[in-house]
Amino acid sequence: MAIMDGMNISPAEIEQVMFLHPAAADAAATTARHAVLHEVPVCAVALHPGATADAAQLQAHARQHLGARAPQRVLVLHHLPRNEQASCGART
Repeated sequence: MAIMDGMNISPAEIEQVMFLHPAAADAAATTARHAVLHEVPVCAVALHPGATADAAQLQAHARQHLGARAPQRVLVLHHLPRNEQASCGART
């Protein structure tokens, strides 16, 4: 659970919303330290092969569903490094 300026934010909720985007193959949300807000949510997203979406589109998608609880930053990666324990939520 992340706490941003007194608001509780669930990384799992962010990941679930990212999976609703048709280009998202995998997502991992976490927090980053912020001098004023204490913690802010961030999310890394891996796209399906051949899919196109940029960070701004994915962030807009998250804001549409999550409002102020959306990640402050979205990173688009080729793949997310996972081990067996961390691969439970990944879509293939």
